[in-house]
Amino acid sequence: MSGIFFDETVHGYNPTILAYMMKITIFARNTLGNGNRIIVYNPSMVVPPQWYTLVYWVVAFENNYSAWSSAVVGWIGTGQLSKSLVMMYGFGGTAVQQKSLVNSVVGNFPYITSSFLI
Repeated sequence: MSGIFFDETVHGYNPTILAYMMKITIFARNTLGNGNRIIVYNPSMVVPPQWYTLVYWVVAFENNYSAWSSAVVGWIGTGQLSKSLVMMYGFGGTAVQQKSLVNSVVGNFPYITSSFLI
């Protein structure tokens, strides 16, 4: 195992929550060992910049394609874009439309599920 994906993580911020997230992240890193420390938080929404200092990636958007807006990229701090993931489902467009969508969010490692493959 090369890492861990924490699904449904908290998205609010206060010192108590930050301390908890630090604790579980440190535990995961120590348990996984050297070279196996890819840790991902999935709060499914934009979170405070502090979350990005703790992990490899943060899922900044997880929702149906119909809820996507290019404005989401603007909500993520510029310093966090390279550590942000975008996950969409329910895409029903063509392969060309899918490729255009992926290209529009390059730099955010998008994941799009559909019956079409690029």
